[in-house]
Amino acid sequence: MNKSTILRQITMLKLIPKYPAFVLTKDLYQRLIDEDFKVSKRTVERDLDKLSDLMGLRWCDSPEGYKWAYINHARELLPALSPSEALLLLQAKEHLQNIMPMSALQSLEPRFDKAESTLSQNQKMAGWKSKLKVMHGMVPLITPKVPDEIREQIYDAVLKEQQVIINYQKNSGVVSDYILNAHGLIIKDYVQYLVASKVSSPNILQLFKLSQIKKVDHQYFDNLSCSVNIADFLNSDVSGFLIKPDPIKLKMKIAGPALQLLSHSKLSTDQSIHYYTAKTGRDCGVLTATVELTYTLIHFLLGYGKLIEVVEPQELIDEIKERNIGSVFN
Repeated sequence: MNKSTILRQITMLKLIPKYPAFVLTKDLYQRLIDEDFKVSKRTVERDLDKLSDLMGLRWCDSPEGYKWAYINHARELLPALSPSEALLLLQAKEHLQNIMPMSALQSLEPRFDKAESTLSQNQKMAGWKSKLKVMHGMVPLITPKVPDEIREQIYDAVLKEQQVIINYQKNSGVVSDYILNAHGLIIKDYVQYLVASKVSSPNILQLFKLSQIKKVDHQYFDNLSCSVNIADFLNSDVSGFLIKPDPIKLKMKIAGPALQLLSHSKLSTDQSIHYYTAKTGRDCGVLTATVELTYTLIHFLLGYGKLIEVVEPQELIDEIKERNIGSVFN
């Protein structure tokens, strides 16, 4: 077998999808011709027959001819992985499977399978799942699942900068239809948002939770232009639900776990902490930082109770007092 034959067969094998998707023999032949391989359709058929058992290929007949798919993902074709590389891949899969459309992950299935195989064959790494836990910085929540067909259509529209029609259930329970320009996506902890503007108001960006979208129809029309810079909007912590558009200069006293956390993780790039010892002997700090005034920030500060005392600005002090005094249920 010469070099060109091996290269042709490897190229062909890369074009075959994972079951239940299939590719027709005639399409494989045409793709090889497009790649400048000099080959006949009969040769392609013979290659497929020879490689089917070895590579775990499945075929079935159709009105257009034989069609092919992998049933074992052909992980043998992939380069060997080190245990650390395999562990990294499987952690990536665990984080991405509830965020990315399934079709986007299917192309990586051979690598995920290779990673699983690599770790299972390594005596020390075989029990890796029981030795690793990734925790979020908030109370674990069980959130509504987003149907994969909805997620796939939304992602596709954003990538292609095209409009969608969504059937959307508001927090009040009211269901409405919207024609939207799909501009971007925000993934925050357990929640995914579509960043879009209504066709009737193309310069006003809004957030739509993917979990509250009941149906999507892809319009295949290009988005209407938006005067707002999408990147700036995404970076403005809008998913934290802005209370005011301009950043604030935060000054606060911190102690205990709050001091430990913010000594190693910053609220902003210009954050600074002046450390001192209180009369009680407790280690404390005065922190200053330029931040967005959001509901997320307020909830973060309230979570530390007396270990955080906001000194400035007054508007943030007032927002915190409003939540500490009285009851919204009276």
